[in-house]
Amino acid sequence: METNNAGTWSQTAAKTNHYGNDSDSPSWIVEDAAQGTVTRTSPRPRARSARPRARLAARSSS
Repeated sequence: METNNAGTWSQTAAKTNHYGNDSDSPSWIVEDAAQGTVTRTSPRPRARSARPRARLAARSSS
């Protein structure tokens, strides 16, 4: 983060992204290195197919 004070820009904070693979989404972010504040990201849940549920429902109704 940067702030402008009378035309002079100063960096007031910095974040460091850490990547666990080749994706564009960081695995975790160091929000404040001095305090050790870290944000972890979780992967998106995978979409599940409705088919197995339909089969299970058909079996249980017999």
